Amino acid sequence: MGTRMRPAPGTRVVLAEPVSGRKRSQRDTPLRVLCAALGMASVSALLAWGFRLGPFAVWFWAFSAPATLLLAGIAVVVSHRRGAEVLRATLVAGVAGGLLGTFGYDAVRVLELPLGLRPYLPIDSYGLLALNASHSSGLSELAGWGFNVLNGIGFGVTYAMLARGRPWWWAIPYAFVLETAFVVTPLSGLYQLSGHWDLIALAYLAHVCYAYPLGKVVQHTDAFVTELDAFSRRSTPIALAGVAAVLVAWHHPWTSTAAERSGDALGVAGMPGAVIVAGRFVPEWLRVAPGGCVLLRDDDHVAHSLTGARGTPAVQPGAVSRVCVDGSGVVRVKTANTPYAGGIVFVDPELSAT
Repeated sequence: MGTRMRPAPGTRVVLAEPVSGRKRSQRDTPLRVLCAALGMASVSALLAWGFRLGPFAVWFWAFSAPATLLLAGIAVVVSHRRGAEVLRATLVAGVAGGLLGTFGYDAVRVLELPLGLRPYLPIDSYGLLALNASHSSGLSELAGWGFNVLNGIGFGVTYAMLARGRPWWWAIPYAFVLETAFVVTPLSGLYQLSGHWDLIALAYLAHVCYAYPLGKVVQHTDAFVTELDAFSRRSTPIALAGVAAVLVAWHHPWTSTAAERSGDALGVAGMPGAVIVAGRFVPEWLRVAPGGCVLLRDDDHVAHSLTGARGTPAVQPGAVSRVCVDGSGVVRVKTANTPYAGGIVFVDPELSAT
């Protein structure tokens, strides 16, 4: 038998409690990896659609939406589980940082307006794709902006799981990787980004504005979450509910104008319709298969010559015209050379396969 050695008087004895903490942290590692993967789930529908792996709506409702709900469920469970404080704080930092970063990202894109561009054009399309709609509406706009917010939050959660406590600037290359994934994939061509280096530069600038608040929050996760909890441990769901309420109030999906109803009634199967009011399409977005056409009725008192459509057609006051487009993805059909003149015919390459 060995002899038990007693510590000398005044010697500090370190207990083995940290081992338990390390074991708990090790047990949480698979959950952190799962959360990081689930944070990328919402954008998978967009990437799958871009690579022609199937309709956006199928991917979104079969995979992205359930994965996002699973991530939300994990967050709820973790917030009530003893010993999961670190994982909970990381989730809160990811959600809050992603939300703040999304605000920064969308705010700086207003700089595209002086260039005659539509800063939030991709966002509007996401709702059409997710709802498999033939034309835009308040509901599709709400769905598109909701998808945009979920993407920003999901990216934030993934970053927080990978870089908790790291210097804030780590978020910049992370954000640049996200934008590069858009630029080098077929999505760039579908959204008319290819070759437009001014737009690409603005997109990377916007991602810096996304990265800064996300990086700051994740770098100081413990301090940030402590201050947030001092207000309320439910601060994050309260903030999310507030954003949802603002989006619903903004897009009011429960209403439609007389012009929107007229445009909707004008369309036929495979050929959506819109009316032209004050030089703008109502509804603004029309989704067709490649080589497809739309029906337009000019409700203005002047004729409009349309640019961006096949053959540069003209529409006459009170007349219904069949207007066709070439290309794929976003096709701007303009009645004048201003950012919001005319409308958008969204040529969905997946419609030809359905």
